[in-house]
Amino acid sequence: MKKKKKTAEDVAEKTGEAVGESIRKGWGITKAFGKGVKKSFTKKKRKTKKNLI
Repeated sequence: MKKKKKTAEDVAEKTGEAVGESIRKGWGITKAFGKGVKKSFTKKKRKTKKNLI
């Protein structure tokens, strides 16, 4: 069986797919972290309001 020669376009396409997948995963982690931070601030704000009353 002959191996197909890889062209620069094939390599670039595979690299682009890998980079795109990494960015999507990173964005998901960033969004989850941001939501967690937002929740913690909201909880803190509620506790502070309760203490003031």
